[in-house]
Amino acid sequence: MITAVKDALQRQQYLRAAMAQDYFRAVMGLRLSLYGETPAAGWQFYTGGRGVCAALAVRGDTAFACGAWETEELAAFLAFLGATHLLAAERLSLPGWRPEKSLSLYVLPAGVQLPLPPCETAFTLLREPPMRTVTHLLWGGAPDADAFYAESCAARNRGWAEYRLALCGGEAVSTVGACAIFGGEAYMAAGETAQGWRGKGIGGRLIVQLANELAARGERVTLLCEAALCPFYARLGFMAAGTYLQMTR
Repeated sequence: MITAVKDALQRQQYLRAAMAQDYFRAVMGLRLSLYGETPAAGWQFYTGGRGVCAALAVRGDTAFACGAWETEELAAFLAFLGATHLLAAERLSLPGWRPEKSLSLYVLPAGVQLPLPPCETAFTLLREPPMRTVTHLLWGGAPDADAFYAESCAARNRGWAEYRLALCGGEAVSTVGACAIFGGEAYMAAGETAQGWRGKGIGGRLIVQLANELAARGERVTLLCEAALCPFYARLGFMAAGTYLQMTR
């Protein structure tokens, strides 16, 4: 029976499932730690019955699931919650759901270092950039910008996220971040280079620099990408490590 994470045993079950898989270890572990005691944040966290190693995090119409779920029960519960989008590592066959897209997992193991890729343009690196500047470069005026800003600030204030920003002539031109650093894993995302500055190697240099720093500190660096970006990350030296699935109801 699916149950909300409220006590120590349920939290232990949830975290055991999340910690067993890349991406979920960092992202779902961090969100439970940030928001498990603050319902007003909008996140809801669930696990299975006693002894079931499973984790489910839901916000709005989007859900993240890993572990030993009974598929019909999970499908019915997601419908009850109103979720219409799901990210899972397993190839779940959920009644009423269909695959939407595959995402490839790439990894840099702890302690491994990548060669810095060439970069055509000199830039100034900000190691602790203003989050408003990072958010604007990533999201512009999109509706999700405020939610990203709030969550990123909360995680960074606790040492669970890091961002880098490249300036050229005082202009913010590229950013990359490890938006979830938790449980020995650093999940990298939030990368963007401004139009007109792409193709010069700035983004690739930022990604490798940050990944090397994190790996040198003992973090397992991970990222998810769509098929079109797989050659880019493979060229930088990241290792392919599996496929995750986005589904829709």
